[in-house]
Amino acid sequence: MFYILRPLLAGEWIVQFQKMPPTEFLRLLNETAIDAELRKHIDDLLVQKETAVEQAMIAIPALIKDWIHSTGERLHKECEQFPRHEKPGLEPLHDLLSEILERPATVY
Repeated sequence: MFYILRPLLAGEWIVQFQKMPPTEFLRLLNETAIDAELRKHIDDLLVQKETAVEQAMIAIPALIKDWIHSTGERLHKECEQFPRHEKPGLEPLHDLLSEILERPATVY
C-alpha cells in the first residue's frame, strides 16, 4: 500500500510546492496538506505495518481507496498544466564535436 501512497503524496508535494519531493515517506506525509481523516487512516496503517506479522492481511479503509483513485485521476489532469521542457537531443553535442575536430591543430 505504501508503494502506492508514496508516489501519490509525492505528486501532491509537487503540485503544492512546485519542487522535487523528498524521498522519505514520513516527511512527505507530514509536510503535504491532506485531509485529517485520511491522515488518521494512513497513521493507522503505519502502526499496523509496524506491529503485524510479515504475511498478515490488513484491510484498507474505503477512504484511502477513494483517495488513491481520485488523487491519481486529479494528478494526471494537473500534470497537463505543468510546462514541458524539451530536452535537447544529441545534435548540439555532435555539432560541437564536429566543430572541434574540424579546427586546425594548434602547436604550442
